Amino acid sequence: MTHNLDQTKGLRTLWIASAWLFVIAAGAGVAFRWGMMSGFPEGLRPDYLRHGHSHLMLMGWATPALMALMAARWPAQGGRPRHRSVCIVGWSAWVLALVSFPAFILWGYESVAIGSANLPVAAILSGFAIFSWYAFAVVYFRAHRGISRTPTLKLWDIAVASLVISSFGAWAVAGLMMGGVDSILWEVATVHFFVELFGAGWLVLGALGLLRSVVDTKDSTNERFGRILITMSVAFVFLVGLPRAYAPELLPLLGSAAAGLLAAGLALIIHSLWPRLDLWCRRVVYFLILNALMLATIAVPPLADWGLGAGLRLLYLHLAFAGFVTLALVIIAAVQWGPGTAGSRSAWLAAVLVLLATLVPMTGLWPSQFGGSWVLSLAFFGSLFATLAATGACLASLRE
Repeated sequence: MTHNLDQTKGLRTLWIASAWLFVIAAGAGVAFRWGMMSGFPEGLRPDYLRHGHSHLMLMGWATPALMALMAARWPAQGGRPRHRSVCIVGWSAWVLALVSFPAFILWGYESVAIGSANLPVAAILSGFAIFSWYAFAVVYFRAHRGISRTPTLKLWDIAVASLVISSFGAWAVAGLMMGGVDSILWEVATVHFFVELFGAGWLVLGALGLLRSVVDTKDSTNERFGRILITMSVAFVFLVGLPRAYAPELLPLLGSAAAGLLAAGLALIIHSLWPRLDLWCRRVVYFLILNALMLATIAVPPLADWGLGAGLRLLYLHLAFAGFVTLALVIIAAVQWGPGTAGSRSAWLAAVLVLLATLVPMTGLWPSQFGGSWVLSLAFFGSLFATLAATGACLASLRE
């Protein structure tokens, strides 16, 4: 399962550099939770800090790291090697994510006076990053043109298509800003369309494809049907998060139905792969199972309404991205380039478990009578532990 390291050394370097952006983004999460606990200093807006944290985590860590691993593993799926092209694209995404990070913290999506013009600097920088996504899509599909699709490639086809389509939501957000459109419904709809399709479509399915690439088994009926359900539903789950006061009643219902179909599609694929997964891959898939269970819960409209009111979206996103996606990237990097690439896999797992556990008391899952100021303190120390554990793992990788 491990390829020649010399052939993919540049991709490995990109992966490690992306892991360091995880550490920086996690540090921003620590600062955010410290502010929630002790107050934010003057001039530092919590929403801007949150934007910077999530943007760097998804665009600077997960996206270039996923690109690097996909490129390293797709030759074994019959794809043509495109290591140099993916390195150029991946480093472009990495640099733009890093540069836009302080811009988001300073200004968020607000415009900044530069000379005689007012420009949304962070939005412009993140907009440039989208072109790197398009470039990756071109490299990916050219590398696989005319090639018989394996089950892994079929998942990656959906993932890369989702990456491109999700960008339309990002462009729509920019269009609303430039057009001065003041609509809560459209603002929430465009943001959720982007985040849900980028997250569930690109990152989760891309990571699931990585796990599928280490399983040597033929395509099954369950897998094929699962992919059909995923393709039908993944672009519409965002509808469940639309504000009930502004959205037609039918749209959230369609979103709940899409969530149920997506959960069923993921369950079918997990069921097919489970017997052939090793211990570490199974540990990763447990997070995807929990994610699918939350999607299945959202499929019931009253439970979806309760979950949104109980703040479960925060836990859902961290379960998908910090849990499944991050650990899949770490585990498959260890398979591809050796255990030293990612440092201690146990440290990464502990970081994720502690982070998720300390988020639970901040949601409606935790009885309110047992709440208090300790909840924020616990969240802070959980994020601090996760950051230190990831830092230790990254430092260990430098010794390889």
